[in-house]
Amino acid sequence: MSGFRPVPARHNISPSANLPETIPTSLTTCPMVLVRKDGHVPPLAPLYAGPYKVLSRSARTFRLQVGTRTEVVSVQRLKPACTNDEELPALPPRRGRPPRLAPPISSALPPPRRRGRPRKVVTAAITASRRKKSVLFVLTPIIINESLPDA
Repeated sequence: MSGFRPVPARHNISPSANLPETIPTSLTTCPMVLVRKDGHVPPLAPLYAGPYKVLSRSARTFRLQVGTRTEVVSVQRLKPACTNDEELPALPPRRGRPPRLAPPISSALPPPRRRGRPRKVVTAAITASRRKKSVLFVLTPIIINESLPDA
């Protein structure tokens, strides 16, 4: 058994077969490009992100300015962007949970006072273990404008 040599791996496709030999002319001159999103893209969502500024080009990759950092992207994922020269590069998509918004102003204000009879507030609490209901009646006093006697 020690005299056997491993069989070398067979590759039926040459590594350069799926890459173009030259960069398309539209990509060699454009200052901004769009980058195709890989993976699952939901319906009606854009297939490309960008535009991003091209910093340098090579035969197989482009170096792009994505927000404040630089990324190297394959030529196969790029498409020239038809934009103005003064347009700023796009920021990368935000990752993680969206930021929490402040509560609306109307919920921060106290509820308006009502005139007339005080309402009964009913609070029901059900405990799952005993399947019992408890009801609490709370009466809140309301101050009614009292006329002061004229002196």
